[in-house]
Amino acid sequence: MIDWDYERIDDMQKHYDEVFDPQVDFHYFTRNFEEIYRMSLYDGVLLPDILNDVTYYTTNGVNAKDKILFPPTFNDSLLKRISKDLKTQRDRRMNALGRGITTLYRFQVKEVVDFVKRYPQWSNLIKK
Repeated sequence: MIDWDYERIDDMQKHYDEVFDPQVDFHYFTRNFEEIYRMSLYDGVLLPDILNDVTYYTTNGVNAKDKILFPPTFNDSLLKRISKDLKTQRDRRMNALGRGITTLYRFQVKEVVDFVKRYPQWSNLIKK
């Protein structure tokens, strides 16, 4: 079980509701985290940057991603498959941040929108 820090997630939700367009539903993400995370990893797809940030918001300090168990052989092959994508995502985030906070917000929202386009079953990640 993941011990989400809902107080911090609520604060995050309030902040990003004011700056994101469209808005991202972080509570929906936490309720469906395990399924979303497993599906994306098995497909070799990274979580959007902002959703990755949410995985750190736990009461016990354990990243939610570390609570999800995968076969050891999957972990090894996964790291090889996504290591380049992780670096690319990090570089894009830093590039967007370097251009200003508005550009960073657009980058973060676009990643979620693109994720939902790939996985329409998770369309509730975007608030209507």
